[in-house]
Amino acid sequence: ILLISLIRVGQAQAVIKPVLSVEPNSPQIFRGETVTLTCRISGWSGPYHWNKDGVDVHSSAENYYTIKVDQSHRYRCFVSIDGGSAAWSNEVTLSVIERPKAVLTLQPDGQIFSGQEVAFTCEIRGHADTEWMYNWNKDGVQIFSYTESRKYSFTPVESLSAKYTCSGRRRSDSRTSETSNTVTLTVSDGKAPLSVLKLLSSAVAASPYVLVTIILAVKCYRARSKTSQCSSLALKLNPDI
Repeated sequence: ILLISLIRVGQAQAVIKPVLSVEPNSPQIFRGETVTLTCRISGWSGPYHWNKDGVDVHSSAENYYTIKVDQSHRYRCFVSIDGGSAAWSNEVTLSVIERPKAVLTLQPDGQIFSGQEVAFTCEIRGHADTEWMYNWNKDGVQIFSYTESRKYSFTPVESLSAKYTCSGRRRSDSRTSETSNTVTLTVSDGKAPLSVLKLLSSAVAASPYVLVTIILAVKCYRARSKTSQCSSLALKLNPDI
């Protein structure tokens, strides 16, 4: 009997302290994310016990424990030796933060015509652009998988109506953001109306004389001048006077 007791004591002293690890191993975990806690101890085949914030919460024959995290907690695992003393692992703290959400915007934001360039921008608020890669979806179907740029632009050549979303994947650990808001792109047939500035730019590019005439007209109007230059200009603009 004494010999058996000595053997058991020797076995208990030989038990190595369990080592607890978490996967994915990150300082911060997004709320709602699934993680796996693994309890490793040499020469032990189970059972394993799990403790959260000082309270025993789970026991199993497997050395892993998969959970969906909702808030920050402290975890440890332990094994019972001969139903008596427990060998405890190191403590692992899961620090939980809200999952970042992508925000999708479209320019221009008014009426859009075929042949007019449109540009989408996917932004992960509160995070640097260089931290993320970007995924693009049209009507629920992926069109680009995690591109380098947060901008996506193209020129529609025909009328269409489609719903777009985006999301981000962090470069450092491949964790994903929430999907963005939905932006509906509606493109009409026809050409976009030219603005006054564009019309003037086109006219000046075609003939520098037009620019000189415009400048002189503005100058004469402001000064209410009766100079020969202004009289000549007035005659050209209104030959009936």
